[in-house]
Amino acid sequence: MAAVERFVDQLPTDTSYAAQAARSYDAFMPPGTVFPDDVVHRDVIRRCGGTALELGTGNGRFLIPALEEGLAVEGLDNSADILAICQQHADERGLAVTLHESDMAPLALDRQYRAIVCPAGSFSLVTDVALAHQALRSYHDHLEPGGRLAVSLYTVTAPAANEFVWRLRRTGTDPHTGETFIVHEAVGRDLAPQTLLTYNRLERFDNTGRLLDSELRKICVRWWERDEFTAALIATGFAEPKILGDADGWVALTRRA
Repeated sequence: MAAVERFVDQLPTDTSYAAQAARSYDAFMPPGTVFPDDVVHRDVIRRCGGTALELGTGNGRFLIPALEEGLAVEGLDNSADILAICQQHADERGLAVTLHESDMAPLALDRQYRAIVCPAGSFSLVTDVALAHQALRSYHDHLEPGGRLAVSLYTVTAPAANEFVWRLRRTGTDPHTGETFIVHEAVGRDLAPQTLLTYNRLERFDNTGRLLDSELRKICVRWWERDEFTAALIATGFAEPKILGDADGWVALTRRA
């Protein structure tokens, strides 16, 4: 029996960042928190020669520093709550920002871009392969001819020895309220191929350490083989794809012909 078969709860999976989840994300990873792939995405935007779009922009972790650098980039997310936080960060810094409340799979905006970037593995939240291909086709259509696409992903190379064992994942304190957020997680392989299931237990404490509330979330993500994703890019109309990085974290770079 697979480990995941022991879990028969009816809690739905939820990949959105609303309410406390949005506030906790901002406490864990405020704008300026650096991920290893950020430098690649900034370089794509810097070289694109026009306006870029970041998919899954969240609280502006990547977007706000990019704007401070003078890069022309807009943000997109499906959570109004986390976009409001991103807007607040921009306002506090006197930055003009364009934000779109919309899904990234598929993308459905009324304009094209010189580049589209998706940092930090956000594309792995698209777990349905057919929908992922549809999303990639929509990115192709939202790029100007010659426009660039950069997507960060990872490959799971071996089963984890401690599947579905609780661990302390992140902590952070909201500077405005003094409340501290803590997230514990248990991760393991789901029944569907190339998918991981995560249970997140999010707790909120006051400034004395007293527990205020707790909520449980389930998140499912899909990982990709590098050759598989390269083939998906070609199948959806992209040209000259290449991969930077290793299995633990890589960026697929390609362009619209």
